[in-house]
Amino acid sequence: TWLEGQETRNSLSAAMVIVIKVLRMPPVLLPSVLFLFSAAEGGQQIHRPWQARFLHDYPLAVCNDGSPAAYFYRPGLGWSVRRWLVFLEGGGWCWDEGSCRDGWATMHGSSKKFPRSIADVAAWSSRLSTGIFDIQTSPLADARIAYVRMCSNDAYMGDAGPPESTLYFRGSRIIQAVFEDLRKHTGLGEREGDLVVYGGCSSGGRGAMVSLDYVATNLVGKADVVGLLDSALWVPMKPLAHNMASFEEQTEQVLAMANATTFIDEDCNATYGNSSWKCLFGAYRLKMIKTPFLLSQSQYDNFAISMGVHGFYDPKPDLHEAGRAWAENYRHLLLQHLPTPANGSGTAIFSSANYMHCTISHPHAMMFRAGGTSLPELLARWLLAPSREQATGRYLENCKGFNCGGTRSLDWRREALAAARGLGE
Repeated sequence: TWLEGQETRNSLSAAMVIVIKVLRMPPVLLPSVLFLFSAAEGGQQIHRPWQARFLHDYPLAVCNDGSPAAYFYRPGLGWSVRRWLVFLEGGGWCWDEGSCRDGWATMHGSSKKFPRSIADVAAWSSRLSTGIFDIQTSPLADARIAYVRMCSNDAYMGDAGPPESTLYFRGSRIIQAVFEDLRKHTGLGEREGDLVVYGGCSSGGRGAMVSLDYVATNLVGKADVVGLLDSALWVPMKPLAHNMASFEEQTEQVLAMANATTFIDEDCNATYGNSSWKCLFGAYRLKMIKTPFLLSQSQYDNFAISMGVHGFYDPKPDLHEAGRAWAENYRHLLLQHLPTPANGSGTAIFSSANYMHCTISHPHAMMFRAGGTSLPELLARWLLAPSREQATGRYLENCKGFNCGGTRSLDWRREALAAARGLGE
């Protein structure tokens, strides 16, 4: 296939068929089926604890305060041991002195409070159990997973530090160190047919978007790479909130402050010239990516909309009249900037109409639908596609009205808690 060797494909196909059938079963049957599936694997599904891996051996891979960056690793299982999911955690960024002194940025600029002991890691990693990380129903349930913790506040794009800047912005170095460490300790890229699914959500999704082609070309050895980008598309739109710097202004300032040039390739630089910040901005960069990717992007992204309307993140969908109008204009502009994959590119676009942010790790991932399919079903089919032509697609929800995508009953408090824990912005 366009992704893997024949032997691996046969095993993967069988497993994916099981996953899809299980996901479609009535809820009353799921517990029994999942129990039997786990039992068939000898109970191994529950014995793959996450491990903390601090990047002490890579002196440039540091957080804002100079503490070592880290990723958390879960071993693979069985037929899936030659697949890796490398996922960049979201959590926002800072773009000037004021925003970098903000409590949220300082809280997420150090690894000093990251869990280290077996017990602490186990307690922390319990939140990585839904959506793409679900050990029983995710299409990547048995893959090796490297969950890269956010601590550089530059969306993994920067390469600057004292004395040129007051803080360390080494996000690009963190990405490079993670892949070097995975190659050294897990054999990533040693064989033809190895597969790396590389992505993230929110600021992690934007970081993966910008670095995807660089990773595929320079960091993975013999492995094939595909991108899995969640909520990575920003659009150029003036905020309604007067206290809010536009996403375009933020990006332009990060480019200069964090020296975020590592992943700006010659083609993008030549295209945008003096506006090279556009190479870091989804509306302009997504259409230039060469590596196949799957993008999940809500037409009512609640981070972008609440920041634009309120000037701060608020997952509650109770916008005032002017806010609702701004949200509809945002949806219209986002649909204009969603890329249309070229035939045979292997890229797929999934765009629901839920007031939601970071969907692939959400506990209600099956509820998000677009173009007649759910996100997990599309991901399974996309990974299984026998050719790039069959992997390529564009799946858009076309319902009418704010938050019309079918998740009105979701508990916004759970979404807020996920954001506070650093799983979203």
